[in-house]
Amino acid sequence: LLSSYAPLKKKQLCAFLETLGSVGLLLERRSTERRLAKACGMAASTVIEINGMGGGQLLRSAFVYGALLGRTVRVTDIRGAKMAPGMRHAQMAAIQAVKQISGSAVTGDCVDSIAAMVVPPAGGISAFPAVVLDNWKTRAPTGGSTMLMFQAALPLMLAQSAARGGVEIVMTFHGGTNVKSPRGAGRFQINAPQVEYTELVLLPVLRRLFSIDARLRLHRRGFIHGGGVVEARVIAPRW
Repeated sequence: LLSSYAPLKKKQLCAFLETLGSVGLLLERRSTERRLAKACGMAASTVIEINGMGGGQLLRSAFVYGALLGRTVRVTDIRGAKMAPGMRHAQMAAIQAVKQISGSAVTGDCVDSIAAMVVPPAGGISAFPAVVLDNWKTRAPTGGSTMLMFQAALPLMLAQSAARGGVEIVMTFHGGTNVKSPRGAGRFQINAPQVEYTELVLLPVLRRLFSIDARLRLHRRGFIHGGGVVEARVIAPRW
């Protein structure tokens, strides 16, 4: 079949097999998602479909809002516009934070995944007190930004604190605290918030505007290869 006399050239056959494999993986993932939704009592018509081509921020935000509202959300074409599409370790770590804090079930949370779905407990925030408080932590084995993980976790940590009458919620993030991609053009081009910006700019603004008590404790810095450790403590305001 691969000889020069075959009607299909080698490149065409390889492309066909690659496409066939991708379709098979997609069908398998869809089947898994349907079983997960059925097990959680969710009808297929209630699943919110979102195209995640824009980037990791869209994926993180979609999962966080889904968990808060108690709505099943499916994100497809994850980071489709990037040179290396699919989920990376940083997005996986953020999704792990969503799972732990909200008690949600997730499928598709693996490296290179192009589709993922979150199935939160019915009731959203009202179901948060049923989640067992633990020594929550999430980790990116690379230089995935701890501050982007914290951005995803912060609304859920506030919701958990408010649902329990204002108790302190603690979570530890492992990864990069001061990350700048080596491919970035320009000395000041960065890809994610630095820990100093979050601690000295974002959190004071949230405290002043909304009385949000959120504090960071930097245990160890981490750069492009990770290794950083940051502890976050959050207490919801009581107006």
